[in-house]
Amino acid sequence: MPRRWLLLVVGQLVAVWLCFVDHGQATIGVPLNNGTARYVDPICTQIPNPPSNPPIPAGVRLLYDTANRGFLVGASAGAPWTVLNPDGTTATSMQWAALGVPCSYGLSVCAAGVPSANDYAVSPYIGNISTFAPSGLAAITIQITYQMACNPVLRPCLFNNVVVRVRPVDSAQTIDDAALSNFIEVGRLKPTVAQSLPTTSVDNKPPFLTEIIRYHLLPLHTEGIYIAFQSQGACVGIHRVEVFYRLCTATQIQEIVLDDTVTDNTDLRVVGRCNATANVVADAATNNGAVSINCTPSGDWSVGTINGRCVCMAGFGRTSQTSPCRECMAGSYKPDPGNTLCLTCPHNSESSSRALRCPCSPNFYRDLSASPPEGVAVNCTAPPGQLLASQVMFENVTAMSIELAWTAATQTGDRTDIMYTVAYKPTSATQWIPFRNVSTLTATISPLAPFTSYDVRVFVRNGVSDEANIDETVGVVLSRSTEESRPGAPKAPTLTKLAEGIRVLFGEPVVKNGVITMYRVVLIQDGDGLYRAQQLVNSNAGKWADFFNLTDVRLSYTAEVAASTAVGFGIPSQKSAPGNPGSADFTPPTTTSASRITTTASHATGGQAAFEASAGYALIALVVILALCLFVSIMLLVHCNLKWRRISRSNPSVSVSNGQAHAKEHMTISDAYGLVEGNAGEAAGVGVPQYDVIPHSVVGIAQEHREAGGNRPYEVIN
Repeated sequence: MPRRWLLLVVGQLVAVWLCFVDHGQATIGVPLNNGTARYVDPICTQIPNPPSNPPIPAGVRLLYDTANRGFLVGASAGAPWTVLNPDGTTATSMQWAALGVPCSYGLSVCAAGVPSANDYAVSPYIGNISTFAPSGLAAITIQITYQMACNPVLRPCLFNNVVVRVRPVDSAQTIDDAALSNFIEVGRLKPTVAQSLPTTSVDNKPPFLTEIIRYHLLPLHTEGIYIAFQSQGACVGIHRVEVFYRLCTATQIQEIVLDDTVTDNTDLRVVGRCNATANVVADAATNNGAVSINCTPSGDWSVGTINGRCVCMAGFGRTSQTSPCRECMAGSYKPDPGNTLCLTCPHNSESSSRALRCPCSPNFYRDLSASPPEGVAVNCTAPPGQLLASQVMFENVTAMSIELAWTAATQTGDRTDIMYTVAYKPTSATQWIPFRNVSTLTATISPLAPFTSYDVRVFVRNGVSDEANIDETVGVVLSRSTEESRPGAPKAPTLTKLAEGIRVLFGEPVVKNGVITMYRVVLIQDGDGLYRAQQLVNSNAGKWADFFNLTDVRLSYTAEVAASTAVGFGIPSQKSAPGNPGSADFTPPTTTSASRITTTASHATGGQAAFEASAGYALIALVVILALCLFVSIMLLVHCNLKWRRISRSNPSVSVSNGQAHAKEHMTISDAYGLVEGNAGEAAGVGVPQYDVIPHSVVGIAQEHREAGGNRPYEVIN
């Protein structure tokens, strides 16, 4: 045991001797203020100079750096560190000065083995932190680059004997021994034994070591700090001191834009924004319409903590879920926000870059009146071509309807919703009458007026015809007349008086429904209607009919007229006002209108006046002849009456009185039947009184009456 203790004491003495005794290396010693070399730095030889502008790592903002005092904050360049020995137990063994050209500017202390060593080196004031971080700093980082200047054999090291202290203040303070009590320990230089050993490199120097100390500032808005190194017995060379704070640097993650954010002691939730190509997906349940991410204390953005999404805005698309949003190129589009691809424009449409939709190319359209309207993804189409006249046929035409058919349109405009709009109008009219839209290839137009020329139009349309403002007048037009029909009723005729008859005057029907070929004029005895006569009058003759041989000119008569086309007679007119040929106030016909007596007389030629004049003379002659016949008949009756009287006186068995004979002169139709039957009976040997003469007119009336069954009204048709 005594031997061990003896070896330990000897080792300590050797260490002290190695630290404080000059071994012929004064050229690299630490110059004191008086220019003498007292301390030896055994590790500064051939140490490379730090760069004048060292690179600044991303996420780091320097507050102070001894390697380049241009980064000093709140202190003039070259401001020295203050060296203090508060208890005065040892001579100052720490200096902050030039270590020679190879070592540049550093701190060297070697007090290994010195009992109760307590040396301080205090930095200049590092202030104006608010200029770097207006919102305050939560923490700063002190990074120390150093080498151990001891050897386990020659210079035993006292590890963990360099204390790092910090004093937060709002302004520069007086630094003296009394102020040292306000410094707070924030860390120590803690190399391991292995880190203290020389390297195997040629220079046989200990490696450079780095100690990083993170200090949390309290309060957050402290304007500045002092840093102090306290040596409690160590041999070390400090080559660089950096004071900085960390931040999560401005960046863009996917489409999330993030600004510089000073780190906190824990993860800090930072709200970002979407870039100009994206929109945030609002989700009140998770992110309230915002997008956020965590900034870690180490200055990293934690991608796994993203809350909310930024999706490509309309007109921008992705090629994959992780690719950035890119504008849609010409010929493509994207109508809605989302992380989808840009779409190729539909057929017959086009677009520029960043398009939300592809407008239709010229002469192509989308049906915006449809329900729902055709959207941006629908192909643009064209109006259909129109039919040719040769493609339309009339199938069936009647007096009231026209049926037509056509072949299907071949130019559909790339659509299937083809419709055919049918319209019509009388040829003489200007206004078209819409009929209907049909998808079939036939249409029957009704009701129409008979015997009328119509224009029929077939217009081919589809869903975009209205969008294209295609006028229906471009449709194919054909003309066709309807067939004839029975005509309408003429106006009520009028009656005029003839010498021994009645003339019926009439006119054309208002609604002809065809070519009028004939008129049927009917004269009716007013009251019991026993007398009924009719005449057929050609349409090219005058518009009247004369009636004679009336049963009794003392009675009143009415007339009605019906017109006829090739189809047949239409409905008759209303009856005329009654007329009585025997009445003095019955209006006689004019001279010109009294000449035609039959329906066969023509009044359409240039010899009409001569014909009417000759007819008048013939009528006069007929009247004279009838008067002579009447005279002869009367004379014959007188002769027969005288002869009958002689027979009666000579043959009393014939019991026929003069009164009976007188009655026969005024016989009725029944008497006429009796006369005829009587003559027939005499021929059969029946004793029936016979007349010598039976007037022809009476016999004719009786025969016609009997042939009609004895009950028919008397009808004379001339």
